[in-house]
Amino acid sequence: SNRIYDCASACVRVDDESDPILRDNDIHSGQGAGVCVQDNGLGTLERNEIRAHAGSGLVIVSGADPVVTGNAIHRNRLHGVQASSGGGGTLDRNDIFQNVLSGVFVDQEANPSVSRNTIRNGLGPGVTVTAEGRGRFDE
Repeated sequence: SNRIYDCASACVRVDDESDPILRDNDIHSGQGAGVCVQDNGLGTLERNEIRAHAGSGLVIVSGADPVVTGNAIHRNRLHGVQASSGGGGTLDRNDIFQNVLSGVFVDQEANPSVSRNTIRNGLGPGVTVTAEGRGRFDE
């Protein structure tokens, strides 16, 4: 596992159709998002701790479609997960808690699949879907 922290922007950025596996990492205390998946980026994020970022813990935008499973996403100053601008992704069995805004925020034609997550103890709504956001929320 890796410790990735104190970054000036996103601590991890996945873009341009890249498809990495990020597993068992501690990603924390960045000045932007913890992980930003954008521009048709893919990737598998599994069993990471994504915490204490100035932005959202995970941002999925611009056609990105990661698989996000079994992560702890917490204590971020914006959203736990933000899907926007046509982002997708599969969020399954994550623990999303104690974020300042929404646990999961979806807008601008984003269309994530969200299932079997625990979303709790945030200062804002657990889930927000607004401004032409879509998504599938089940189980």
